[in-house]
Amino acid sequence: MFSSELRHLFSSNWLAILITATFTIGCGDPVDESSTDLEENPPVVEPGELDDSNLTGAQNTQSTDETEINVDSTSFNIAKDASPDQVIKQFLAAMKDGDKPIVAALLTEKARIETSKHNLVVQPPGSPSAQFKVGKVETVKGGAYVNSSWSEIPPGKTVAREFEIIWVMKNQKDGWRVAGMATRITPESSPTFLNFENPEEMLSRIESAGNPSESAVEVAGN
Repeated sequence: MFSSELRHLFSSNWLAILITATFTIGCGDPVDESSTDLEENPPVVEPGELDDSNLTGAQNTQSTDETEINVDSTSFNIAKDASPDQVIKQFLAAMKDGDKPIVAALLTEKARIETSKHNLVVQPPGSPSAQFKVGKVETVKGGAYVNSSWSEIPPGKTVAREFEIIWVMKNQKDGWRVAGMATRITPESSPTFLNFENPEEMLSRIESAGNPSESAVEVAGN
């Protein structure tokens, strides 16, 4: 069993919401069966290194617009053939805007079912000061990786802090959806793969990374 403190994280801060929720335009290419397999621990790109030279074997499926994206929930309409980075743009915009229905809708069906079984609720609080960029996409056998960065000004601070996340995507019947993420639980830790489709394993990895409340707060401020 996991502590009530750990479960509380899933309604109290941004990284936890990404974990439980987590928690574009043009046609996405189908998964190339001859490419590499979907790995359990995709490499996390260091801050400021979202470029072609740092993604060996990556397939840039389209020209990526790295501007801040805002999405109105009333216009939520992602085509089945939307590319992985298009889906992530709308996912992160929904996280910023605190749009629970969109965030939940962009998880894989299995992630929604399994997190619900573990009483993990998607409750994005919204962060108007936040900005995000979506980087390169790498399609692999079984899914895709989407690089991104997120920055926001921590409470009581004046300077924004930034951290990097690689989103793990799967292509299901309604299109590309978020199955997990790879990031650092704390700035000092090694990158950790968090599988939203296996909450028990995910929570265990978070707990083993150190004090969960301190870790989440610190990363949320990055």
